[in-house]
Amino acid sequence: LGWTITWMMNFMNPAIGVYHRLYDTRTSWILTDYFVVETTTVLGCIIAVLTTLVPGGRLQNLRFMYKDAKALNYSISRVWVDASEYFIQGRRSAMRLQIETTIDSLDSRSSKSLENLEGAWWETFNLGRRGRKRILLDNFRVSSMNIRDMVRVVKDCVVSEDFKSSHGQFWKGMQVQIQDLIEQVSGLMWLCLRSCRDGTVDSTEVELLKAQTASAKSKQLSLVSAFHRVAPHVSQDLSDQFTFVYALSFWARRMTDFAESITDQAAEGKLYGRRQTFVETVRKTCSLKEICDQVHRNWALRNLSSVFLCFLIGYYCEGSIFNRYNSTMASTLALLMVGETSHKVAYEKSAHRLVAVSMGKSLPFIIMSLVGAFPCGSKERTILQAAAVAAYVFVWTLTYYSSKMWSYVACLIGAFGISSVMQPCADGGTDEAFAVKYKEIGNVTIAILIQTFLHSMLSRHTPKQLLQSSFGELRRFLTCCFEAVFEGDLAAFESALVEAKGELSNAKNFAGECDPKLELYLGPEGPFNIDLCSSALSSCALLLDELTMLLVAAKDWEPKKTLLEENGGLRADGEGGDDKTVEGDDENVEECTSSEILDLLRSRPSFGIVKNHMLQRLRVALEVVPRMLFGDAETAINSEWYEELCKVSDAVEPAGLQGVELLYRELSSATSSFDIEKSHLTDDVRVRLTVAVRCLENSARHLCKIEERCIKEASLE
Repeated sequence: LGWTITWMMNFMNPAIGVYHRLYDTRTSWILTDYFVVETTTVLGCIIAVLTTLVPGGRLQNLRFMYKDAKALNYSISRVWVDASEYFIQGRRSAMRLQIETTIDSLDSRSSKSLENLEGAWWETFNLGRRGRKRILLDNFRVSSMNIRDMVRVVKDCVVSEDFKSSHGQFWKGMQVQIQDLIEQVSGLMWLCLRSCRDGTVDSTEVELLKAQTASAKSKQLSLVSAFHRVAPHVSQDLSDQFTFVYALSFWARRMTDFAESITDQAAEGKLYGRRQTFVETVRKTCSLKEICDQVHRNWALRNLSSVFLCFLIGYYCEGSIFNRYNSTMASTLALLMVGETSHKVAYEKSAHRLVAVSMGKSLPFIIMSLVGAFPCGSKERTILQAAAVAAYVFVWTLTYYSSKMWSYVACLIGAFGISSVMQPCADGGTDEAFAVKYKEIGNVTIAILIQTFLHSMLSRHTPKQLLQSSFGELRRFLTCCFEAVFEGDLAAFESALVEAKGELSNAKNFAGECDPKLELYLGPEGPFNIDLCSSALSSCALLLDELTMLLVAAKDWEPKKTLLEENGGLRADGEGGDDKTVEGDDENVEECTSSEILDLLRSRPSFGIVKNHMLQRLRVALEVVPRMLFGDAETAINSEWYEELCKVSDAVEPAGLQGVELLYRELSSATSSFDIEKSHLTDDVRVRLTVAVRCLENSARHLCKIEERCIKEASLE
């Protein structure tokens, strides 16, 4: 786009105009700038692609996909091994912090894996053996990360465990079976990964997978038997242990299902399903619906207006720092477009651009002035200029890859300055050349200021307004989730949960743009309380994790459909279950098939007490937070909502939930005559009921954190 603007301006310049042949030969077109630029651009792209294929370079996304999968495998296995060892040792220790860190790192590892997955498509086009490898590794990633929400709940169990009551007796009777199951399922995960590594699953790998799957299933049966000997009833004292064992069984069953889907479909020759073709991918990329999306239209309008205005200035303005028919301003903005997801004027980024472009224009000129001390054509000048080019590229490339703060600045300095460092001998060193560079810096500065101004004028809503809207929707969907639970409506529960995750993802994106340090000036309302906002959103994320766990526990088990039925084979296009919406996906959400668990809960008299208290805490906490964030904090503190918040916090023991102890006792009595589930703990009614009630308890604890944070903030006002 930058070169197109330059050529368009040259075409409109009467002094240049349309190129005319200098020589009456058929090859005279080779002498044009157009051909040279296009040729060097294509050659540069080819060289960049070829560098990823250098032996030993390890630059291919497909190779990194396997490394990312290994890292995920190791992290997930360590979570279960360390958590079991922590529970077995029977006392609080620093190991819980290590477990917490490992679990928190899973999302970043999965996001990194997704980036390499998307890049690997261009390396394989989903064709041939390498394409099959990408498909298999993608499906392995989705299956292994299917427990993402559940391990975050396990983290809460580990952190909150106090090792009182009958904890020691439970783990004494379960220790061997839990460790054996973890060992077998971890081995199955590594075997699945090795089977996916080369893009084919041969008969030997199929037999190994079948044997390991059978071994893992036998360990699951042993775990079920040991569990019912140790904990035959619903128990509040062992609710954390029940949750841990349920999540462990869920992971084991999900991995055995995945291994069976590989072996079954490999035997039937349907392992890869119907792969998305190159034409289908292009058609989807060029979809008119996607292009005409409102977000895309706004992005195009903001960038087009700034580039077009700078083009007009370059075409018409003459004098001072402006030269007519100068494309510098417009072509520079073509390289510095505003991001599609940016909802505010990024003053910090604009400042970085000004610094980077100014240095990119001036620093090379200083370097070449030193090089100019030697005569043209001398060996000394040749060696010195070659060393300057190498050093310039090395320094800014190193900074780009190693510095988080100055990465973007280094990229721009390197990009805008390298051509000047490579300039021919006769181009620099005169006063006129210095004046040209000075004018370029002035032009670029004005162009960035114009872009900043127009972006501000064309933004319909501020990030704070968008955050307020998303927070309101999040509050509404969270309320719908809990109301659906208490009404026993699984369909409404599932739908509201998915919407709530999407709104939480949006709110987190908007919150990052509301940080006061990014503001050019603070208005009369004062700085935005980003700490309170971040704390509230983090608690809401934990609430959604608990609700996801509750939904899984409330529904009967079904094989994951994306592994078997969706495409007639394993997931082939990398579209489902990706991590672009890490907080908003529904990988752990199965089809609604049962409301037995919620019906049992609703039939208990004490469940009404739990319902009233939970809804009251939810309503008050999520009403006070937006009032303190987006309204007058002093008015919010003096409102009736804040007074009610303090009353709710004082009504019970901190993080408590009224009626929950009685609910545990009623469920234990009601389920004492139920048949014992002999195959899977994920189907056991007692375990699922305990997990569901524990999720409600944990939800109250997360709401308590919001209440405490609001009260602390109020004391500072």
